[in-house]
Amino acid sequence: MMDDAWKDINDECLRPTPVPMSLLTRIVNLTCVIEVLYKGEDRYTNSQTDTKDYVTALLVHPIQL
Repeated sequence: MMDDAWKDINDECLRPTPVPMSLLTRIVNLTCVIEVLYKGEDRYTNSQTDTKDYVTALLVHPIQL
């Protein structure tokens, strides 16, 4: 189910559209966050599990590029 949704999202992002790419990028990023929070278990409600580690890795100890 998620694979089909990602295919649809990717297809829509590649088609010419009057919607700005910056808006499409935000939608894709939000979809990524939702997938991380809800894939397998509800990590939003139970945020003391992996979610705390994800946020710490992203905001406190980011990877330098």
